[in-house]
Amino acid sequence: MLPPDIFIVAHEPLASALKTCTQHIFSNVESSVDQITAIDVPSDVDTKTFLQHLEKQIQEKLTERGILIFTDVRGATPANLAHKIANTPNICVISGVNLPALITAINQTEGPLRRVMLVCEGAIHSSVSSMNGRNTSC
Repeated sequence: MLPPDIFIVAHEPLASALKTCTQHIFSNVESSVDQITAIDVPSDVDTKTFLQHLEKQIQEKLTERGILIFTDVRGATPANLAHKIANTPNICVISGVNLPALITAINQTEGPLRRVMLVCEGAIHSSVSSMNGRNTSC
């Protein structure tokens, strides 16, 4: 079973940068990094035109495996655009994308889309923590 297709819809150039980082991590192993579609949203975007572009790309890739869309900041333009198509069957949207979530998504080859989404949400939350331990000087 293949994991869902992955879209990263984020402020320019974050989506492309995250895809490049993921390709770097998986460069020596066979993986499904090519299933990632990076969509950088420019600061001067025409949201109506961009939404049509996003919907077209999603429809071209949508299969029974589904699509998992990652966005960077909830409430910002990229997330708002993705949210407009979140009610489409077989599409799940997660805000707060980070590299651990993408790595997790690439490695999820079993289970329904909703389960993959929940596992990726867990990866986002568990990867954010203080690295100082008991150091009280910070």
